[in-house]
Amino acid sequence: MTTERIDRLPELLEELAAPRTPAYYTDILARTSGQRQRSARTLMERILPMSETTLPSVRSTPPAWRTFAIVLLLAALVIALAATAFIASRPPLPLPAPYGVAANGLVAYSAGGDIHAADPVTGIARVIVTGPEMDRSPIFSRDGAQMAFRRQRGDVLGRTDDFDLVVARADGTGARVLTSEPISIQDPVEWSPDGSFLLLLNAHEQIVRIDASGATPPVVIADGVGAGGTGPVVTFASLRPPNGAQILFRPRDGSALSIMDADGTGARTLIEKPGSDTFEPFRWSPDGTMIAFRQSNDDDGTRTFIMNADGSGVRQLSDEPGVWVESDFAWSPDGKSIAINRWRMSGSGMHEIQPIGVVSIDGGPVVGVGPVPVSEGAVFDWSPDGSTILSLPATVYEGVPNAGSARPIAIDPVDGTWRELAVDVESAASWQRTAP
Repeated sequence: MTTERIDRLPELLEELAAPRTPAYYTDILARTSGQRQRSARTLMERILPMSETTLPSVRSTPPAWRTFAIVLLLAALVIALAATAFIASRPPLPLPAPYGVAANGLVAYSAGGDIHAADPVTGIARVIVTGPEMDRSPIFSRDGAQMAFRRQRGDVLGRTDDFDLVVARADGTGARVLTSEPISIQDPVEWSPDGSFLLLLNAHEQIVRIDASGATPPVVIADGVGAGGTGPVVTFASLRPPNGAQILFRPRDGSALSIMDADGTGARTLIEKPGSDTFEPFRWSPDGTMIAFRQSNDDDGTRTFIMNADGSGVRQLSDEPGVWVESDFAWSPDGKSIAINRWRMSGSGMHEIQPIGVVSIDGGPVVGVGPVPVSEGAVFDWSPDGSTILSLPATVYEGVPNAGSARPIAIDPVDGTWRELAVDVESAASWQRTAP
């Protein structure tokens, strides 16, 4: 800037500050005199209060606790989404093989008309199926994922000896009735190895296959009632491990043990002893290669026998001197031992109950374990890992009227020691198999 312009700066500022009318002012008035004023509603500050559209000069800060809470909520949401994605991506929990040694799960039983499940180690129990119905006799599937039980029917005449067969998940949820025709509390029910169906022997001496999903109606595999029957008359039946491809059964006359294919065809006799009302009960070994059964002898009572699955190699298992009655046996999960209910004939001709006996399938002495059961014997089974025999008085077994309740006894099959579980049960108990 030149010195001359700096010297004139005060004069220039004064000229700019002096009020004056522009030369074109008259032209502006001439153009706008005929136009209406702009509506106030076109101005935003006239639609909304100025207090709501004008930011405060100082921005307020939310309290610290509110910011912290928002952060926590966002973190919880992220964790929940991650957990959901993780669970969805995980493979399903492993299931045990249907037979053989497995890990111990919960023990299911009925009490007070409900189904309970107890941890046999801690003794903690909880109700898993409840409601106004009378539910009894839970049985876990071989893979431990499902549970079957009986739900009592009541009709207008007040009869309560009819039941429905119900299946639920192992935790008691998703219960569904599978039978349209009533069954008895004493009708034997057995799970298939893969848990897809159940085998029922009903009061009409029919072997019935029941779809566990309920998608298809029950199917009669063998019906020996009447002249029009489609199969043998049976009083007991059992699926062969490990795949359930065959059914072992005893004809009504009791003089034989027979086998048929799972669809009811191809029936044939494995062993026969005319005039002998024995063989029942009978049990497959866990691997399906052997069969345990009972058979009466003239000299020493009714003893436990085993044979190969084809009926060969029959041999008596116990050899103590005296007259004995043996029944209600159970294979250990590894298939190496059998537990047996036993009564010994006294000198006065009375049958005296003995502790549950455990004997090796290779033979030898029978070792008594646990306390002496009631005179009717015990209802028992092995734990899935084979370390324990769970025993209850036979008086709580279904079909015994006014049986009341009892506490299970956990027996060590090696040293015979035992302990009482602090739960009151009113039916036979079922021990859940889980993956090792």
